[in-house]
Amino acid sequence: MMILKCKMCGGNIEITGESHGVCDSCGCEVTLPKLDDDRRAEMYNRGNHFRSRGEFDKAYSAYEHIIAEDGQDAEAHWCLALCRYGIEYVKDPRSGEYKPTCSRVSFEPFQEDRDYLEALNYSEGRTRELYQREAAKIAKIQERYLEISRKEQPYDVFICFKATEENGERTQGSIIAQDIYEQLTEKGLKVFFSRITLEDKLSEEYEPYIFAALHSARVMLVVATKPEHLTSRWVQNEWSRYLAMMDKDKNKSIIPVFSGMSPYDFPPEIPMVQGQDMGKVGAMQDLVRGVLKLTGKNVANRTDSTEGYVTTKNLIVRAKQSIEDREYNEALGIIGKILDIDAGNGWAYFYQLLAVNNISDWKKLVTEYADNDWETTRYYKRAAQYADKELKELLEEFEKIHKTQKQYNTAYKYMQNKEYDNAINIFETIRSYRDSETFLTECKKRKEMDESARKKQIEFERNLEEYEGKVGDGTEYVYAQFKENHAQKLNRYLTMLKNNAQYSRLKKAKVTLQLIVSIVTVVIGIVLVVQISERKILWQKYEDAYTECEEAYKVSYISNKSPMRVIGEVGQEVGEKLNPVENQIQRVESMILIFIIAGIVLFIGNCVMTYRAGTKVGRISVTLLIFVTILYVEGEMIYKYDMKYESVANTGLEELKQVSDDYAINVGYNNWHTLSEFSKQLGLLIEKLTFSKYIILVSGIVLTIYFSLCRIKLIKGKSAYKEYQVYEKEVILPTQARIISEIKETYEPLIGKENLVVLRPLTEMKEQLIARM
Repeated sequence: MMILKCKMCGGNIEITGESHGVCDSCGCEVTLPKLDDDRRAEMYNRGNHFRSRGEFDKAYSAYEHIIAEDGQDAEAHWCLALCRYGIEYVKDPRSGEYKPTCSRVSFEPFQEDRDYLEALNYSEGRTRELYQREAAKIAKIQERYLEISRKEQPYDVFICFKATEENGERTQGSIIAQDIYEQLTEKGLKVFFSRITLEDKLSEEYEPYIFAALHSARVMLVVATKPEHLTSRWVQNEWSRYLAMMDKDKNKSIIPVFSGMSPYDFPPEIPMVQGQDMGKVGAMQDLVRGVLKLTGKNVANRTDSTEGYVTTKNLIVRAKQSIEDREYNEALGIIGKILDIDAGNGWAYFYQLLAVNNISDWKKLVTEYADNDWETTRYYKRAAQYADKELKELLEEFEKIHKTQKQYNTAYKYMQNKEYDNAINIFETIRSYRDSETFLTECKKRKEMDESARKKQIEFERNLEEYEGKVGDGTEYVYAQFKENHAQKLNRYLTMLKNNAQYSRLKKAKVTLQLIVSIVTVVIGIVLVVQISERKILWQKYEDAYTECEEAYKVSYISNKSPMRVIGEVGQEVGEKLNPVENQIQRVESMILIFIIAGIVLFIGNCVMTYRAGTKVGRISVTLLIFVTILYVEGEMIYKYDMKYESVANTGLEELKQVSDDYAINVGYNNWHTLSEFSKQLGLLIEKLTFSKYIILVSGIVLTIYFSLCRIKLIKGKSAYKEYQVYEKEVILPTQARIISEIKETYEPLIGKENLVVLRPLTEMKEQLIARM
């Protein structure tokens, strides 16, 4: 969706009603057009863009296209009225409000304009109210401009030109225009040349004076040296308006004046019938003669050579009277006559200086316009060159007053800029001039006040520097004050913080859970001791079974019985004894394996949790983990030998049972022998395991004691934590509040509340304080 631009400032419009909205930039409530598509919105934005740049003719064309499509579009009619009167909106620097300005004043009242009336006709409600409100503002401006323009004397010629280039330098056209101005004014014509005519209107709006000159001038000279000068904003505004006036007044004429360019570079609207190329020889004389003819004031041949001294003196008096009556054009005409008779008349040049600048009293020239170097102008130089005794005395007074007025203006500027020493020095030398004595007294008074203020500023800066030296950025001030003036309180607080940190770590380490794990570890150690002792008893039973078989074998030789029979009987008996033992072996081996694995898991978990309780406990846990690893390796070795032992024992037992059937005496004997050798090795491993089983038992007991102590510390820490909270609330907080309050009460009156820094309380530095311990 297309975004509409504000007619006043160019910002985006937020739609608040069907036909009005609010600008998001200037906040003004503005009327909106009827929009059927994005193309229509683009046409409105294009017209507003040209109008805001002062290109009213282009803007007018854009709005006419909209009217051609929809003749009942109230906003388009309103914008046409704004273009016709050259209405722009300028931000008032004092109020910040956007106010209308008028660049094309007309005698036709704005509120009677046909397009304004059409806008009212096709609008209603709030939109119509906004149109009427803005029209009332424009009407007041128009009325004020017309009132000013009516007071202006009529002009004969209006010179239209571009004053400066984009880089700020004067254009060649403006130099040519000034030469034309001087030539025409010497001929007694009243010429509007903005560079001179408007120079005493710096604080006023130019439009009323431009309108008055356009309306009254019989001839417009459009001066240009580049084609682009003719399309610049103010130049085009002036000649296009004058052409519109020519349509209504056939006595008006326009003359293109150019140099260094083709006459065909002029816009087609400007007729080239009377165009003057200033590059040609005698162009200036031809132009002046043509202008005089068009204005009907051809005074070239009015000089009567029979006029004598008395006539010249009378003309001087008449010129002076005309100037006093502010009839400056009339005075210039008379002065022209004087100079035609007597080209060396100093008084004529002096009064010409006054008339050209529209000044009725020469003292006003040197007082109100003292910044101008009148002594360097051509009129003054001629007046000084041809001055008689009386005029010389007047010019001496002129220069004296001018010099004094310049000093006065300089001293006044120094006073405004608070350079009182320079102002006092100048006012001392001209204290009798105008109100210099009053200003001298005022400067001295202000200087004393400034010195007092300067002393206060120095004192303020010293106090601020002292304050910043004490508190710095405010992060360490409260801590430093505690350390310096409340060391005992600080040390006790730090001790409490340290204990509280240990208490927090103990809480985090979950001591109670670790204590339970340690107790379980002790239980596992006890079970391992019992199970390994029982494993040793079972091994002894195997050893006894082997001994019985060996003894039975020996008895067979003594009793002369068959060895197979004896061994078979004994084997049968031993087998019956070993059947329950075999089952018990399997159970014991399973218990040992389960408890070894469980012990390893619990020890690893215990090491992880104890590491969180502190650095020392972490080192103890790592040591215990090494012992557990040794225990695990030995347990694995025992387990493997158990498996092998069980296999051999079972095989030997089966052979022993079958010895009476197959008479395999040698086979049975070999198995018994192997069983015997393996039993001896198993006995040695069980003895080694005895050392490891006590390690797990002792370590479990040590950890149980350690975590019991930790639990006691945890209980005590809880009590200490409550004491720490009370101490912080009743001692630390009031003390730090007093420290902060004292520095604030001391320096706030000296440097102001806005320059105080935020002091960091000691209670917000706990982590940093603990880290420093």
